[in-house]
Amino acid sequence: YARHLARRLSESIIVRELSEAEMTWTKTQLHESEFSLWSSMSLADRVHSHGVARRLTAKHPEVERHEIAAAFLHDVGKTQSSLNLGERVLATIIGPRTERFKRYHDHELIGVQLCREMNIDPRVCDLISGNGPAEAVARLRSADDV
Repeated sequence: YARHLARRLSESIIVRELSEAEMTWTKTQLHESEFSLWSSMSLADRVHSHGVARRLTAKHPEVERHEIAAAFLHDVGKTQSSLNLGERVLATIIGPRTERFKRYHDHELIGVQLCREMNIDPRVCDLISGNGPAEAVARLRSADDV
């Protein structure tokens, strides 16, 4: 877990725009409503989720499209906390002590709600919440936890 957090921090500090090829691949993997929701995420979260989707498809080329969409959208609920990088670090260290920090910690539940409001495939919502098929949830978590 600590390694995952350290990697996310370094990704967030050294964030770069996705290349045209990366954006093209992203657009081919997501439906319009999914892409719209993904686009609402911070640059650092979009870059991170792109990496998760790439790792997922590289390690498991047989995954279905909805699993890839879940990889792209697994952190979309973080948009509702409106925390900057320093605040995210603090929220991770001290926990959900304020309303915004609580929203950050509840990002999976919030992300599921956002996806449902956008009529995203229920299988994507299930994977984001961790309630999908165990193997698919494990693949997604493995791709996220590097």
